[in-house]
Amino acid sequence: MKLRPTSLSPVSTLLLGAIMALSSVTPGHAQAPADKPTVSGTFLGDGKDGKIQYLVVQTREPFSDKPAIRLVFTEKNPSASKKPDFDAGFKKLGSALVISVFKDGGIFGCEVAHSSHSKSPFSSVGAIKMEGFTVTDTQVSGRLTTGKELEFFGQTWNVDLNFSAPLPKGAFAAESPSTAKKMEKEKEKEVSEPVATGPKLPIADLPLPAGARDIEYKSVVGHILFKLMAP
Repeated sequence: MKLRPTSLSPVSTLLLGAIMALSSVTPGHAQAPADKPTVSGTFLGDGKDGKIQYLVVQTREPFSDKPAIRLVFTEKNPSASKKPDFDAGFKKLGSALVISVFKDGGIFGCEVAHSSHSKSPFSSVGAIKMEGFTVTDTQVSGRLTTGKELEFFGQTWNVDLNFSAPLPKGAFAAESPSTAKKMEKEKEKEVSEPVATGPKLPIADLPLPAGARDIEYKSVVGHILFKLMAP
């Protein structure tokens, strides 16, 4: 007895094609979600771990004419926050670290806000280092570490965090030529203005308000630039 080939209807052919296409998808590859930020390690404050679980990478304006980004590490989920860096500084997202970093890994801003510290947030530039900082067109990763336990006004803190996260659009963007040219003209105008004579206190010795961040001294024109979080 011979079996005759059975012809499929157009609808059956379409269904069979869909089933075969789905069966050829390798689980965990074609339908894998986009990369998400990952953080592991410890952020100790007076010996207690801040349990950092989240990372937000923010674009920011260049600092000292060098492109930079801001890394906001938090204990609580920052997805509902409109300004994660400000909320982190006020401990609204639990224990947090706010790091401003150049593309070469140099850190110029560090705000420490640990829930175990009564005297925080505080700034500590120079005490924390970036290791293995890697930047691609779409990703940033590295290790943030103090190397040892540090002290601030009787409070101890220690950081050792490994991280990886997607870069947002516009990250590490340099100033446009028009903006840079405008700033250069403003600097020239400031220098050409008469300068008061007589003894004066070096700008590096002038007192700054508590919570000042991203401090930049303009010794040529005698200016201090900094940011201050609103209460």
